Amino acid sequence: MITDHNWVEVIKDPKCQKNFILKMRITGQEKYFATDTLSVMDVTSSYKTGTVTVTNLSKALTFADSSLLGNVEGGDYFRITSTANSPFYKIKVCSTNFTVTLIDYYKEATGVGLRYEILTDFEIRKFLAGLFITAEISSSINLDTLSSVISSISIGIDGKQRLQDIRATHVLSNMNAELGLIASGQTYQNRLQLGEGAIRKLSWGDDETPFKFSLVDLRKNLDRKFPSLKITSENFSSSSGIGNSYPVLYGSVVESPCYYIGQVVTNYRWLVSGHDMNAINTAYHDGASFNLTDEGTATDGDGNTYYYIETDQNYTAQKVTISGNGVKNVDTYFSTAGEIIENIISNYSGLDSGQIDSAAFGTAKNKLGNWIISSIFNGYGTSEATAFDTIQKRLSPQLPIIPVWRNGKYGIIVIDLDNIVPICNLRMDKNIITRVGNISETDVSTVKNSFEINYGYNPRLQQTTKYKKLSSSNNKLLQLSKDKYGLLEAKAITSTDIQDDSTADRLLEFKAKLFSEVKLLVTYLCKPEASIVEEGDFVTVTDSLQGWTNKYFICIGRKFTIDTVKLTLREVRWEVLT
Repeated sequence: MITDHNWVEVIKDPKCQKNFILKMRITGQEKYFATDTLSVMDVTSSYKTGTVTVTNLSKALTFADSSLLGNVEGGDYFRITSTANSPFYKIKVCSTNFTVTLIDYYKEATGVGLRYEILTDFEIRKFLAGLFITAEISSSINLDTLSSVISSISIGIDGKQRLQDIRATHVLSNMNAELGLIASGQTYQNRLQLGEGAIRKLSWGDDETPFKFSLVDLRKNLDRKFPSLKITSENFSSSSGIGNSYPVLYGSVVESPCYYIGQVVTNYRWLVSGHDMNAINTAYHDGASFNLTDEGTATDGDGNTYYYIETDQNYTAQKVTISGNGVKNVDTYFSTAGEIIENIISNYSGLDSGQIDSAAFGTAKNKLGNWIISSIFNGYGTSEATAFDTIQKRLSPQLPIIPVWRNGKYGIIVIDLDNIVPICNLRMDKNIITRVGNISETDVSTVKNSFEINYGYNPRLQQTTKYKKLSSSNNKLLQLSKDKYGLLEAKAITSTDIQDDSTADRLLEFKAKLFSEVKLLVTYLCKPEASIVEEGDFVTVTDSLQGWTNKYFICIGRKFTIDTVKLTLREVRWEVLT
């Protein structure tokens, strides 16, 4: 969802003029183009202390709680920020700490105690006309693989700008560009960054022919931008004697699986899925609690430390689990997916030239706070590379999250089918212009309702806990059995970092909801205000032709222009899932 710099209101406002803007970098030179001739403020610093009183058709401004002298001078630019995209006025003179005189009369409404900004260090950036987009800007997500699809766009620039002269005088290298959207009254910093990428497939043209090219990887190639460091057993070793390769339990754990490893004298011993345990709260056999005869740490033949529990009762044919507390160092250990996200928010402000969308990561942190994920890092330490690689290579395959690049920042979409909050209500003849193509159905009738997960992996025993979620009549999942029908089977999930039954069950429930029912697919051509909907957002649709009133969908694709937005929506039958 677009939220930065009041873009929601900007896009909804048909009176607000909007332009695509392009910054090109070719052999070290920067050139700026737009769909119309523009002069845009590129701001380095501004003054915003206190409030201001303005009067219609007056040049005098009166400030409160400010200290203008030494901070503001003639030639600076003033505008109100209490109202989005207010126009700039050039300052003639700053007389005192509380008074300023404008060059022109103030034409907006009178106001008292308003927020404002004065641009004190800036550059007026000139954008030349002649930019045109020859294809829609597209972005989409794949719910089957929980991945974000990379796209490119075709761009042209009026041949009269004579870009072919660059080719004649320079050795071309390092050709890239950034495409954005800007509204009247905005600074360059307030632009909506649609993406950046490499310039490819050039057609230079001449004075009468447009310069054409493709902007590849418009939404950032996440596979390249997120580091390719592979997390192996080496990441789970350290000189501190913590052990090697064992799943780690830090923080509180509930019903964590244990593995029977044999008898010690007369006691039966189980290996706990983790080590550095602080205390075992309760041990269970097939859900019933039992008393421990002994617990503690031991070292195997390879020198690896593990935590064990013992009892004099023979529960070897039953499922043994524990609830307990581990020793947690918040700098290097994580027990939930939410803690991993919190670590990224706290420690890493950006990756390469990118930025972190803290709001998106914050939402993900809250939604993943109860997803118990162990053994991500240990005393070996963390780094920016391992943190981001964890999202891309480990968390994404095991959790309902999709890493994305949007609004010029890195973010995470959490597909939360249990708590669906629609971004907006799309209505035919209001913000929906027309339906594009026919409504289709996703044929998943051949998928079995026997979703399996392998989790709680123990490297020493080379085994995992296997868990299957069968059909359930109360949530109307497919009533099919793996053993009775030779139909296409849903792939088993391997999730080595999930360590407890509740998280495993939550993941399987998500997969079952997502894949075990027929879903409708529909594409609508919408008015610009629907641009606030992005892939991964939930919406409701009211379409009298289909008999739909506030029917729930998830956006899986968007094609965007200044004038229209085309949304591809997939049905979410949430009312039978919750």
